[in-house]
Amino acid sequence: MITLSHSGSGRDLVLLPGWGSDGTIFSSLLPALEGHFRIHLGRWHHHTHPALSSDELLKTIREDLIHQLEHQDSQQAIWVGWSLGGLIATDMAQHHPEKVIGLMTIAFNPCFVQQADWLCAMPEDEFTRFQEDYVNEPIETLNRFMALQGLGAVDRRNLQKLLKKSQCSIPIQQQAALLNLLRKDLRPAIAQLAIKQMHCYGELDALVPASELTMALTYLNPHVQTRCYDGATHLPFISAKDAWLKDLLEWCAV
Repeated sequence: MITLSHSGSGRDLVLLPGWGSDGTIFSSLLPALEGHFRIHLGRWHHHTHPALSSDELLKTIREDLIHQLEHQDSQQAIWVGWSLGGLIATDMAQHHPEKVIGLMTIAFNPCFVQQADWLCAMPEDEFTRFQEDYVNEPIETLNRFMALQGLGAVDRRNLQKLLKKSQCSIPIQQQAALLNLLRKDLRPAIAQLAIKQMHCYGELDALVPASELTMALTYLNPHVQTRCYDGATHLPFISAKDAWLKDLLEWCAV
């Protein structure tokens, strides 16, 4: 599922990667964060659990993360999740708000697949085709996905190198199961959570509609904060690193 390594000192902060990437995607942030936080860095890993439904898989991930954090003497943490990692962090906040001091998501859609009342997401047929393509042509599909994450970015070549370097290595079947989690609708969680929330986006993101989501999220919950970074794509914590780090530190200080 997810293993957590930890480094640094200060308030506990959990960093969770997105689909197809490992926690090493956050490596460039660690020198700036380790002086402020004890960082629990998530990495996807191979597991031996039998096939689980999406709800069962999320429950297993929650329980596993709580167990690891307690073993690392962490009772509460700030949770930061990128894309699929944002879904995991939001799910944790929904089911165990006592473990979550604050929730920050990056390039996250609380409902990644379109619904009749939620059009700021990927159409159902496109998502289904992507799932099928991944099962049939995993390498080619993952390469296309990585290319989309940097589409339009000034630092596109650098992003591609980082994504390649941090590529997740768990089996295809388990990657596909994680991909299916993106069908989960977490809009009720965003609307009902009483903890502080910030949701961060890249202006040029080709995978989630940043400008629409910043408005839609404040409609779901008028107390959430949102940020949209100029010139950034699906990885604003890299393309707009200085601005994102500043926002994270200021948000955590409140």
